[in-house]
Amino acid sequence: MKDGEESLSCDLSRLALVLLLAAGAESAAAQSSIDAAMKFVAAGKLEDAESMLRDLEKADPRNPEVQYRLGLVLLKQGKLEDALHSLESSAKLDPKFPFVWSALALVHESVAKTLVSKGDAPGAAREFQQAIHLDPGRPPYYLGLGQLLLDHETAEPAEVVLQNAAQRFPNNTEVLRMLGLARFASGKTQPALDAFLKAIDADPDAEIGYASLEVLLPEAGARMPEIVARLRRFAARHPESPIGPYLLALAGDKDTEELLRRAIRSAPAFWPAHFELYKVLMARESQEQALSELQKTLELNPEFAAAHYAMAEYCNRNGDRAVAARERELHHKLLEAQRKAEQEHRARSPRLAFTVESK
Repeated sequence: MKDGEESLSCDLSRLALVLLLAAGAESAAAQSSIDAAMKFVAAGKLEDAESMLRDLEKADPRNPEVQYRLGLVLLKQGKLEDALHSLESSAKLDPKFPFVWSALALVHESVAKTLVSKGDAPGAAREFQQAIHLDPGRPPYYLGLGQLLLDHETAEPAEVVLQNAAQRFPNNTEVLRMLGLARFASGKTQPALDAFLKAIDADPDAEIGYASLEVLLPEAGARMPEIVARLRRFAARHPESPIGPYLLALAGDKDTEELLRRAIRSAPAFWPAHFELYKVLMARESQEQALSELQKTLELNPEFAAAHYAMAEYCNRNGDRAVAARERELHHKLLEAQRKAEQEHRARSPRLAFTVESK
């Protein structure tokens, strides 16, 4: 089993078990045979639980609780079609049965993830949206659909999905961050910045929220002071992270060189700080130190095309034409490889002809 499949299986097991246990609390008067089946579930004996519930289904095919619990056992086993059939039967028998619609949504999310792994993006998108329709109170469904649409360069529907999610979950950091990504992909830089800042405020200690700001710093304009204030706070609270001082350096806050050196002291393998420090030192004509930082950048990330270009320029200025030519060739090859990778990604993940519901 692949790592992604193992992770999906674990997620399904945890979520289904939560629903199973919750149902147990709701059904104090459950039949002793159903209770026995649930003991098999708790012990991890899913085949035994399924067998017992199948027998109960034959004996009482119109019992919504049996259908519901059987559906969750099948879900835990990864038998998605059978799980969907049982849960739909439970919903038809008793539309008000506790948790049945949440369980159906969980199946649709599981089907969506399976379809993603198989490359069926349109089908996966429909399944994610069905999960949202059935159980609109779970952020992962919106995030799954939003990420799928962004992966397929379909930013406008992604923004609609994530905007709806942000209205429902205004303090969910990941929803807000992904909304920022969708807006950025749509060319809406200031609204994207607003979403990223809200994501940071929702969880001031989450590093990923600050990292998302990097591409928008040149567009910050009048909002730079509030960005710098947040970055200073994060840098003070988390000196172990290079992100705070690194982004403060990019934002032009105080001593850029010292900020970059702080970032490197926090994480010596953080190559972006080495490359930015190279540029600062070159501007100050500290060529030997600059070369050391450029060499370190290439040591840490030999696939970084811009560093090879910088090395070619450095060597050319210092008369080492042979090395300069070799670095230019490497730069060209890396750019060509990136171009081909982007083309292959677009071929595998074309834009989706998909319309999302506004609510």
